[in-house]
Amino acid sequence: MDVVVSCVSVIYGFFALNAVTAFFIAVGIFSYVIIYTVWLKRRNSSNIVIGGIAGSAAAWAGWAAATGSMDLLGILSWFLGLCLDSFSLLVSCNESLKMNMHKPRFQCYLL
Repeated sequence: MDVVVSCVSVIYGFFALNAVTAFFIAVGIFSYVIIYTVWLKRRNSSNIVIGGIAGSAAAWAGWAAATGSMDLLGILSWFLGLCLDSFSLLVSCNESLKMNMHKPRFQCYLL
């Protein structure tokens, strides 16, 4: 059922908006479900970067829907979002380690 809903959303985006928006909707679905969740989530420390791509795909789709294309400013929105996500993760890891917790809430790979 999830595959059907995903396909319908991409097709709807293509006809209701434009092909660029549908492409970024598909990129978001694929990168989140297959690459991030199935492949990287618990196996690789670079999952925050790939998760950033999956999370930014919605912003890219919105940018493409509003402007009808993708340009450098739209792509740079991913970099800004990734920097903010990485910074919040580092702050959280640092606070966990400062409190001398026996086991952090998650692995702090970026330190």
